[in-house]
Amino acid sequence: MTQSDRLALLERLIQERNDKSGKGGAASVAREFGVSDSLVSGVRKGNYPGDAEGFLERVAERYGREVVWCPACHEEIALGRCAENRRRPLVATNPWLRQLWRACRQCETSREEV
Repeated sequence: MTQSDRLALLERLIQERNDKSGKGGAASVAREFGVSDSLVSGVRKGNYPGDAEGFLERVAERYGREVVWCPACHEEIALGRCAENRRRPLVATNPWLRQLWRACRQCETSREEV
């Protein structure tokens, strides 16, 4: 999914959340993601100085339909599931979760630093 696709997804979410007067959608999306209204506004205008790509990736993880190859599961999984897997803490007592945790740390899909 390209950045323009993610921006279009954000715009669609905002439009869906607008009230009857056509306002309030951006604030609703900001609250949902725990970010400021100015971050959403800046990302929409293309002038946000921070990590706009990271925010758009979070939007895509939650609402997008993108799938990625998971080397641990040996199948394509939704980006949202991928994000959940890579954010899990290490569970050393469960061999499968330990293998998943290790694979997520080496995967190219993961943006988070280990």
